[in-house]
Amino acid sequence: MIGVISAVIAGLMTGSRVLLLAPLVYIVSRKNRDAGLMAYFLLSLYTGGEVFSSSLYTYDGLVTALVYASSMVLLLDDSLLGRRISRLELFVVPFLIAGILFPEAFIAGSVFYFAVRFRIDARVAGVVGAMLLLFTAARGYLDVPGGASNQAVVLAGFALFLAVMTTLRGNLKKVDLFRE
Repeated sequence: MIGVISAVIAGLMTGSRVLLLAPLVYIVSRKNRDAGLMAYFLLSLYTGGEVFSSSLYTYDGLVTALVYASSMVLLLDDSLLGRRISRLELFVVPFLIAGILFPEAFIAGSVFYFAVRFRIDARVAGVVGAMLLLFTAARGYLDVPGGASNQAVVLAGFALFLAVMTTLRGNLKKVDLFRE
């Protein structure tokens, strides 16, 4: 149910009124999972063109993209599993609601939910949380004209961190692509 709540709040934050149809996607998926996935697909296609982010290199654009993406992933998780409200969701909902005034709270709440729900290592969650705090602190340095080099270094560092952590986790399965 947290996916429905996060999608509605993300709709209010991004100005996309179509995201207010997220409860309809959840209801359809409770009746028939295939129809629910089709409704989710149509909603994501329509809102993907409606939610506008000027650039991922600006602070506001990055926050808008993260809010939209995390809410859509949570909605997909809800529509696939169709669970009831859990204690973890009750803990995260105030952060999502606070995101209306402070968008960073929405992102922090969704990152915490992902970390607990998918059992992400505490070190990874800590580093991602620290990076979110750095994004908040570096707001003035990333949005300046000519700050593209700073923005590229920050995003490349984040991508490099995720690549290294994915490799070091050790549970990657080797698959031969064209095995006969």
